[in-house]
This record gives sequence, C-alpha cells and structure tokens, in this order.
Amino acid sequence: MMRRLINRRWVILALALVTTARAALADEPTPGYPEAVIQWGVQRGETCEDIAKAAYGDARHAHLLLRYNRIVCTRGAPLKPGVTLVIPAKVTTIPTATLRAFTPAVRTRAPGADWSDASSGMALSTNSSVNTLEKARADIQFIDRTRVFLAENTLVVIFGTASQTAVSKTPPPVAQVESGEIQAAIAALRGEPVEIAVPDGGRVSATSRDTVVERKATRTTVAVFDGTARVKNAGRSVDVPTNFGTRFVGAAPPQKPRPLPPAPVWEARPSAIVLAPPGNATFSASWAAVDKARAYRVELARDEVFTDLVARQEVGAEARAFRAERLPPGRYFLRVRAIDNEDFLGVAAAPISVLVSEAAFEGGAGGVGGDEIVASSYAVLKLGLPPGTELAVDDEPFVSGAKEIDLLALRPKKITLRAPGAARSLLVRYLPATASVRAEPAGADGLVVRVVLEGAGGVDVARRIRPRLAVLRKGVAAAELVSLKAEPRSPMSFVARISGARDVSRLVVEDFAGEPLGSNVPASREAERRAPPAEEPIPVIGLHSPAFAPNPHVADWWAPTAPGTGNVALAIEAPFSGASPDAQGRVQVSGALGPVSLEGAFLTDDLRSPREANESAWLGARFRFVRVGRSALEVGAAARLGIAVGEGSGPLEGATGLALGGADGMVTWLVDFLFDVDDGEAAYPYLPSFVGGATLEPLPWLRAFATVDVFGAEIRGEPRAGAGLTVGAEAGTFVYGGAAARVAPLDSPLGGVTTTLSLGVRP
Repeated sequence: MMRRLINRRWVILALALVTTARAALADEPTPGYPEAVIQWGVQRGETCEDIAKAAYGDARHAHLLLRYNRIVCTRGAPLKPGVTLVIPAKVTTIPTATLRAFTPAVRTRAPGADWSDASSGMALSTNSSVNTLEKARADIQFIDRTRVFLAENTLVVIFGTASQTAVSKTPPPVAQVESGEIQAAIAALRGEPVEIAVPDGGRVSATSRDTVVERKATRTTVAVFDGTARVKNAGRSVDVPTNFGTRFVGAAPPQKPRPLPPAPVWEARPSAIVLAPPGNATFSASWAAVDKARAYRVELARDEVFTDLVARQEVGAEARAFRAERLPPGRYFLRVRAIDNEDFLGVAAAPISVLVSEAAFEGGAGGVGGDEIVASSYAVLKLGLPPGTELAVDDEPFVSGAKEIDLLALRPKKITLRAPGAARSLLVRYLPATASVRAEPAGADGLVVRVVLEGAGGVDVARRIRPRLAVLRKGVAAAELVSLKAEPRSPMSFVARISGARDVSRLVVEDFAGEPLGSNVPASREAERRAPPAEEPIPVIGLHSPAFAPNPHVADWWAPTAPGTGNVALAIEAPFSGASPDAQGRVQVSGALGPVSLEGAFLTDDLRSPREANESAWLGARFRFVRVGRSALEVGAAARLGIAVGEGSGPLEGATGLALGGADGMVTWLVDFLFDVDDGEAAYPYLPSFVGGATLEPLPWLRAFATVDVFGAEIRGEPRAGAGLTVGAEAGTFVYGGAAARVAPLDSPLGGVTTTLSLGVRP
C-alpha cells in the first residue's frame, strides 16, 4: 500500500513539473479557448484535489477542473480513469460568459447592482441579468462556447457552465429565461446538452444547435429545429425530436410533442447577386401561404445560422412578402417561418442567399436597373464587392479584387459577377454624349464655330472627352484638327475660329479618340446638300390603257383622275357560237390638270362588217370631287360624247358615269357605273354598265389587274344581260405594254374570248 502511494506521488510530482513547464510557456490563449489550456489524462485513483495540487500546487483550485469539463468533483472520490480533461494552464479568473454581440438597446445588471447599458465584449458573471428591449438582440457565449441568442423583449439570468457544477450530479442551467425568447446552441467542446431553466422549476435540456424557448407569462413553448431536447416540468418529462414542439403552463407537465408548422414555399426570389448604387441596395421575396398560420417571422442575417441578425420582423398572415432596403455590401441570408394559432414557431424555409455589391460612377452619369448598367461611356465604374466575389468583363477570364472599371478604356458590353453558388451578368448600355455645332460667318472668309456638349453631365470634359473640331474641306482627304476653347462661364460650351470658309464642306466635333459627337454643314453647302426632294407623284388608280373589245356593249374601266398617257391598242374577239372573229384598233390620249381630266379616243372599223364604215371617236371629261390623302379614296364623275366619223355611221351618242377608287401601297381598287343618254349604237355600248376590279403593283414597272363587268343591252329588240371577267398586266415605265384576256360565257354577240394588246407612253 505504501509503495503504491509513493509511486503515485512520484507520478503526480513528474506531471506537476511538466505542467509547470507548460504553464510557464503558455502565455498565449490556446486557439478556440479564452485562455491557455492543457490536457490531463486521468490516472486510476486520481481525485480532483490530486490533479489541482499537481497542476496548480493547491487542492483548493479543484474547481478549475470544472471550467471546461462536465464532471463531478466529490472530495476524496476518484475520477473515471482514462478520461482526458481540458484544464486551464494556470490559475485564472475569467467571467462566466461574454456578451459577444448585440443590437441596441440591451441592458445588463450585475448581482446586487442597477441596470446599465451593455457593451460588446463585456463580461457577464454568475447571477448577472441581461435584458433586450424592443427591436434588440443579444448573443451570449459561455466559457465552454455554449451560445444563447436572445430575441427582443427577453430577460435572462446567467447561471454559468461547468464551473458551477460543484458536487451536484445534475448539470446546472446556463441561464434562466424570465420572459421572452432565447435560442440555445449546443456546447462546442464536448457536445453536452445546453441547460435552460424557466421559473417554477421547468427545465429544457437541448442537444441541439437550434432550439427556441419562449416564455410568455406562465406559458413556456419549446420548438426544436435541430437535434433533440428533453423538456421537464412538474416531475414529468418529454423528449422532443427535430421539427417538433411542446409546451407547458405553470406547474403543469409538458404536452405530448406535436409537429411544428411546415416551412413556407418561396414564390418569388431575388437575384443571387444585387448590384446597386451605394446605400441603395434593395431586394424582395415572397412566399406561399401556410395553412393555419396566424403570422410569419422573417429573418435577415449575415450568416447561414442566423446568429448575426440584421432584421427580424413578424407580420400578419395577410403579408407574404419582404423587402430589404439600403443594405451595405456583403452576403445576406433570408428565411421565413410560419407561426400557427397556438403560437408554435414553424420550420424555416430554405434560406435565400443574396450577395449585395455596390456600383458607383465617377466622372459621369450612371445607374443600375434590372439586368442592365446604364452609364456614360466616359465614366469610371467603382465597385464595392464583398470578399470572394469575382468579376469578368465581356468574355475575359474572371479576376478577384477588382475595384473599378474604366468604361472609356475598356468599353465593355457585359459585366459578370461571380461568387460561390451565384453568378449574374449585366449588359452595359451607354448614354450618348452629343454636340450641337453652329457656324457663324466671321470676316470676309472666316467662321466662328460654337459647340455645346449634351449628355456629358458630371464628366470631366477636359480630361475624359477633350473635344476637338475636325474641319473637312473640298478636295482634301485628311481632316484639319482645330482646338476648341472652353467658354469661361459654361463648362459644356466651346468655341473655335477657322478661315477659308468657302472650302469647308463639313464640321465634325469628336472626342480625343476620334469618336464623332456632332457635325454641321456650313450654310453655303447646306443649301446644296438639302435641296428639296421632288414631290412624290400621286398614285395612279386602275390602268393607263384599259382593255376594250370590238363588242360595243363592253364599257371601259376608268378612274376618277385620268392618267397622263397616249397609247394604241388592238382587240381580237373570238365568239363561242361559231361566228367569225372580230378585231378593232384604238388610239387614246388622256391627262389631268388638278381635279379636271380630259380624254379622247378614235376607234377603227371592225372586221365583222367590212362593207360599212364604222370608224368613230369620242371625247370625254372627268371631274374628281373627292380625294382623301394621297388617293386613299377618290370619287369622280365623267361624261363622254360619241362622234361617228365614217360613212354610214349612226347619230351622235353619249354616256355619263360615276367612279370610286383608292390606292393603298401596292394595291388599287376601282368601281365604275355608266349610263347611256340615247339609244344609238354608233360609237358606244348600250348601258347601264358596271365594271369593278383591282390592281397589284409588286414592282415599280409591273402592274397586274383583274376586273368583272356586268351590262345590259337590247339585241334585235330583245333585252339581254352580259358579263365578263378580264385579267391582264401592264409592264414598263416611260414606254409600257399591256396584255389582257376577257372571258364572257354567253352566246354571240355577248359571249366569247377577247384579247387586247396595247402599247403606250406615260410621263
């Protein structure tokens, strides 16, 4: 027994010497700890007092073993052998917890003291109180890196960590929530549960990184979003799994765990990367309704675990959208939870990550809208990009750490931002910078040229644009470059004086790189360059030389305005009934002066009655009394007088008519109604008659047409009706030719096939 004791004392002494040497060298905190620490392997039979005496020289420091270890130190009782303890390298006194981060306003109170404003990094001793006021939050980190996050309007009392275990077999709570809401995160060192106490004896032991405990009056609600939690009250306990919750009121036992409200589904998401002017970053998101939700909690944070909160807001069930404004550069995370009618906080929607970057424009106007950057080509784009963001110009490789882009030097068409898990391309549209140029005579042969820049607001004109005047002269290939002098009172106005005004053909203002900004043609050359264009002729409706037939019963197709033309035509008619063919020639002239048109025609004998002299002529006049636009619609009337010129011809005869027509691009349309004024048949058909049709001009020299004619006549004392379909075309410009074919499916003399050939000239 004595030998064993001596051996153990030698081991303790050796360890003490090693520990003392380590402590002497351990001035710097061990990474991950607030102080320098060492590891101690527990030997068989060792007690807390043995280790304290060996490590610190005094058994009274045994409580230091409890700082980072959840063990039970009972005087004289050996510890479990083989366990590795993490203990301070030397005797120190450090606070139980630290207020790691907070958002005003947060108050703290030391034991026995009054409330005072908190400060970041301040120490919190055992039995200290922390109170977050409206719109405030706090992050408390304990020695063993257990963390507790306080929502607004929350009051907690700090108890401690392993150092307060003493001889108790039940780990003490790190804090007691008096009112409000806290989030407990599992201890980082060994993974032991986080202990949260509530008044009246309730207790929450959470092996979780995200368990929310809410205290309202006497009601305590627990929601577990990661890991598990055991909730005890009134001598009973329940185990709550992930995405379940429970509650208890006063001294009542906790309820059976129930599922938490499901995660909302995002309906609209913001761009993964937001580029905006400084202080103007904005993005929004919306989500679908969750059944039985009475409210939603929206959280915006700078970290994925939502401990560094920027905003936390609860909105009614009718509000299902969130908008963030005026955010500084950085990465942000957005999530939303439903709160049901029983006040259970629901599962969070999958977080949305948004990277906010800034874009400022120096030396010129600019802005960002949608997926487009709009800027002056003379501006410099200044970028505020969060760490880890890369940038590419057009199709060049990505680079990191870019701070600015000189738009004048690079002239990019596209800028692409890229960060882990996100990319966004923005097109670049340039605001035009232009110059108005005015030239005034000066002296016998000089010019004063005055230039005013437009669209160059905010641009350093002297450095970025450096405008100059290029003088182009007749017969000289190279331009003469003349400096522009800035007007004293107007930074956008310039002046230059040049000689030899008679030789100047053009004045061009350009920037230093030769990019034209504006131009002017001096007055003497302007008159030549801007000679008034010839007036476009009024469209011709119908044909220049309409088809005709030897049959006197078929009427011409005529427009309200007669075309200017002279033409000759030959018509050949082949009846269906076996009668002999017939033919006849025609010479026709027409022209218009304003709304009045004059025309005349001479017709030869036909072949069917060679023994009779049937030459005839007629004279006519037309009057157009309606014209809409450029002949979109014309309405006119006509009168014709027939003259028998051959021996044996009949008496004079005449006709009147009404025409309606119009032109629309390549198409014209025309309808005629004609009426006889006597019953002769020497030179003109028996009427009334109707002719209607349309033309198509696919090329300036080609016009196709089709008409339908209907008429009435008296044949051998018997009233007869006739009709026919005519198709054909005219081709040519100054000299033109035409061909047409008419089919009339009737008996002779009203039926048959008639072919017309014409040749004419037109102005």
